[in-house]
Amino acid sequence: VESGLLAAETLIAAQGDYRRQRLAPYLDRLRLRFGSGTSLGAAIPAWLRTPLARGLFKHPALLRHVVLDHGFLRTHQPALVHCPPVDAPVAPA
Repeated sequence: VESGLLAAETLIAAQGDYRRQRLAPYLDRLRLRFGSGTSLGAAIPAWLRTPLARGLFKHPALLRHVVLDHGFLRTHQPALVHCPPVDAPVAPA
């Protein structure tokens, strides 16, 4: 939902000019809100991911907290109430 709000604001600010440079702020906003896209999984060696995932799936409460609440719903973040303006400086990720 939040990525859709950010996209809508970017499209409105583009005022019909949908060239790359007018839509580039969308990516900046996504990174500002959600981070660079790197995940904990990338830091875990491939040979260890499957056993860890199996262990996680054996504990539904932990699975819900880690995957659903923290990873997908991002309940640790406050709700998005205001999208930064298109011309606002973006903090480095």
